[in-house]
Amino acid sequence: MRLFSITILLMILTSFDSSHSADDFKFGVQYNPVRLKLGVPLISKNMVRQDEYGSWAVYNIDKEPLGKAYHYSKAVCAYDDDKVYQEKDTYRKNLDDTTIMQLDIDFLYDWNKQTISAQGSLGKLDKRSFTVKAEDYLKPNPPKFPRYEWKVLDLGEIDNLLKSWQLSRSDTD
Repeated sequence: MRLFSITILLMILTSFDSSHSADDFKFGVQYNPVRLKLGVPLISKNMVRQDEYGSWAVYNIDKEPLGKAYHYSKAVCAYDDDKVYQEKDTYRKNLDDTTIMQLDIDFLYDWNKQTISAQGSLGKLDKRSFTVKAEDYLKPNPPKFPRYEWKVLDLGEIDNLLKSWQLSRSDTD
C-alpha cells in the first residue's frame, strides 16, 4: 500500500475558500482542489449527491455512459471535526449485457500520521444480481449468478488500469 503525505492538507484546509454551489457539503465538489493536490479522485461534474448515511455522503453519476468506462460513484466519510477520514470510489466498465468490470478504490486519511493510504480491488459483477431482492437470497434456492474472484491492487496498478480505460484519478467528467 502506498502512502501520501498530507502535511500540506492541514494548511490548505485552514485557508480553503469554500465557494458556493448546488452542493453545500463542505467536502463535496468544492473540496475537489484539495483532492486534486492529494491524488484522490474528484467528484465528477455528472455526479449527484444522494442522501447522507450517518457520516457518509454519497455521490452517484446521473446517467451511465454507453460504450466507455466511467467513474460510477464516490462516498466521503467526514465527521463533525471538519476532517475527511475516508473516501471510496467506484469505476465501472461494461463488458457485455450482463457483466461489469468494477474497480473499487479506498482512500484512508490518517490525521495523526498525516498520511493517506490507498488500496484498490478489481473484479467482475453480474448486473442481474442488482435487481434481486434480499429475501430472495434467503430462500432455499437463491438465484444463481456467476461469482468472480477479486484482485487487490496497489496505486500503481490502479493508475495503469484507469489509463487503459482512458480515465484517471483527476478526471472531472
